[in-house]
Amino acid sequence: GDRLLRSVMEAAPVAMGIAEKIGGLPTLTAVLVVCTGILGAASARGLFNLLRITDPTVRGATLSFKFKNVHPHDVSQVLDQANVCVRAGHHCAKPLMKLLGANATARASFYIYNSTADADALADALANAGDLFGF
Repeated sequence: GDRLLRSVMEAAPVAMGIAEKIGGLPTLTAVLVVCTGILGAASARGLFNLLRITDPTVRGATLSFKFKNVHPHDVSQVLDQANVCVRAGHHCAKPLMKLLGANATARASFYIYNSTADADALADALANAGDLFGF
């Protein structure tokens, strides 16, 4: 409902700005943000229930990402210098990484203590990392 709409309305412009800065397609990015929001909202509760995760304090979210031609550990170091904490590596998912053709990813985690300011800090740090790495 309103929370999904508010979340998408906050996320889409940020994602579009990043896409534009790195030479992506902002309009496609907006569509993907909306689709991701809808799919997440539609499936998260069912998935948590299926896994019998009922405690709201353990229902968090993670976002894994990778810059083309930049190792996630390098991205992690640049984000760390901007006071944004992410983890880099294969996250105990080496078979999946191999299947996806990725040696590693960076991962940002969000939980009840995070705010939109934290998401903004991540977005800004990613945009700056893109500038630093030349895309």
